[in-house]
Amino acid sequence: MSHQSDQPSAPSRLHPLERVFAGGVFALGAMGTGLVLVLAALIIADVLSREILGRAVPGVPELVAMSMVSIVFLQLSSALRAERLTRNGSFIEKLCETRPVLGHGLEAAFSLAGALAFAMIVYTTAPYFHFAWTSGQYFGGVAGFFVPVWPVKLVTLIGGTAISIQFLLRMGKHLRLALGRGASR
Repeated sequence: MSHQSDQPSAPSRLHPLERVFAGGVFALGAMGTGLVLVLAALIIADVLSREILGRAVPGVPELVAMSMVSIVFLQLSSALRAERLTRNGSFIEKLCETRPVLGHGLEAAFSLAGALAFAMIVYTTAPYFHFAWTSGQYFGGVAGFFVPVWPVKLVTLIGGTAISIQFLLRMGKHLRLALGRGASR
């Protein structure tokens, strides 16, 4: 169970740049949800086409495979912002209650580790995006259906950057709590 201090700050108390960032995080999450709905409709159409017409909708497996990574990277920053990432927080939450400096200090350290991990993903994905963009790299080939790779790499760069920033904001909140300054932002 999350504590009140773990919830995102009220929009009126956010710094204007953080408010803009929060809107961008919301938009990324909404795009991820929209992509899930589009894929669900595409899969249903494929199943119906196989059953009624006796043939598959071309490219469905390729689109589904390519979209999974995009969905994850579109929704990760939103899930982190809302404190909905899967984790066992019972120990750390108790530690934050009983030993706030240690508990929030650990949360800040974990957030820094998360920010660095996703920054590394962004750093290592950038050359692959550049290659996919400049070379016209495609994925597929079954039944002549090809999907460009660069959009998935771009979503990985944008989503990875957003979650890195969100982890840094989370780190700042926990550092303020560890130092007894509250989580005003």
